[in-house]
Amino acid sequence: MSDLIKSSALLFILLNPFLLVVYMIDVYAKLPPETFRRVVFYTGIISSFVFAIVALLAMSYSVIFCRLSSHRLIYSAGSFSC
Repeated sequence: MSDLIKSSALLFILLNPFLLVVYMIDVYAKLPPETFRRVVFYTGIISSFVFAIVALLAMSYSVIFCRLSSHRLIYSAGSFSC
């Protein structure tokens, strides 16, 4: 069951940029180019801010979990593990 969930998540992650382009075609057709660029710029800023918050929360959760479980926190290849 775990392999099915991992495979489905990977498929969604790989298809997400393609689906975004498909959905944005309609928005691009309805908006003037200047407005479309401004909307894409602001959504990029908002999504970057949300990503940074989630990344920081995940990192702090890992640190807290490792301290509570009395394991040593190891940083390797861009990720934390106990």
